[in-house]
Amino acid sequence: MIRGNHDIYSENHYHDLGITVVAEQFIDKLWLTHEPQEHIDSNFFNLAGHIHPGIRISGLAKQSVTLSCFVFYENQGILPAFGYFTGKSIMKADKKSTIFALTGDKVIHIPS
Repeated sequence: MIRGNHDIYSENHYHDLGITVVAEQFIDKLWLTHEPQEHIDSNFFNLAGHIHPGIRISGLAKQSVTLSCFVFYENQGILPAFGYFTGKSIMKADKKSTIFALTGDKVIHIPS
């Protein structure tokens, strides 16, 4: 398990469950971290969380909904937070990103 800033249990608790807690992990070319990394060697893909990405989708009648989302860049992916109390950092779809919003039962590609 990658250690994060919201972990409420001690590492001993996870150890007792047979779970190893680390700050980061490399699996071949996959670099797992809690916080998205700014400087990533082009040989690696960084998969992180921490910022709780969300996307706001607006309708024609000024209604809107904010959804958790996955955000992918050339060599980085940011995972959504799954919870009602986490808040969301609103992301903007652009040419450098690919965004997938989560509804209750679907994953929706958000075009840039």
